[in-house]
Amino acid sequence: ESLRKALGARQGAEALSRQMEEVFSALVAEVEMYGGSVINFAGDSMLCWFDRGIHEIQASSSSALSAAMGMQNVMQTFSNLALKVSIASGNSRRFVVGDETIQRLDVLAGATISRTAVGEHLATKGDIVVDEATVKLLGDSSLIKEWREEGGERFALVENASTSSEQPSAQRGDAAALLTDYSILRPFIHHAVYQREISGQGSFLTEFRPCVALFIRFSGLNYDADDEVT
Repeated sequence: ESLRKALGARQGAEALSRQMEEVFSALVAEVEMYGGSVINFAGDSMLCWFDRGIHEIQASSSSALSAAMGMQNVMQTFSNLALKVSIASGNSRRFVVGDETIQRLDVLAGATISRTAVGEHLATKGDIVVDEATVKLLGDSSLIKEWREEGGERFALVENASTSSEQPSAQRGDAAALLTDYSILRPFIHHAVYQREISGQGSFLTEFRPCVALFIRFSGLNYDADDEVT
């Protein structure tokens, strides 16, 4: 809103796009540095996934925390902006949904994902909060500043260290393979965006227009225990 007032609707939207790209590029780089991936974006938030294998959940949790600390450190370079991070560890279901002729999406579901949302409500600007399962996996209470609770779920506020003790992960070969095999990525790009890009009109993707956001919540579905829920 401030950019729109200062620069006008069109230039304000372009300035916002440039700033969002700069911020998210820096944050995504931290996620990928520790072997994570970004599943999707929702407004000014993003959902990330760390998975080193079914028997390496402790390492996955450690990587997520290291990435979170790196992300908070990166945010210090952006004035007037702040980040909050919520981490939950456990099993979840991951689906690929949608029509490949329009767009496919990665979707995560289950109790672990729901806990992540609870933690987001408990966090404030500059915070990193982790659920009880993550605390038990990491086995280090020295970084815990306090506990917070909502709806029976407990999250620990973690002290952000300036540097992480974990070494960044090497870039995974599957990510490099995706970059060279565009046919795999193509279905995940919305067809309207794709058409603008290949027609040379990518610079017109940022538009400022009124819209209505619709959020839908599905309840009563046991993604963790019921294999029929897809």
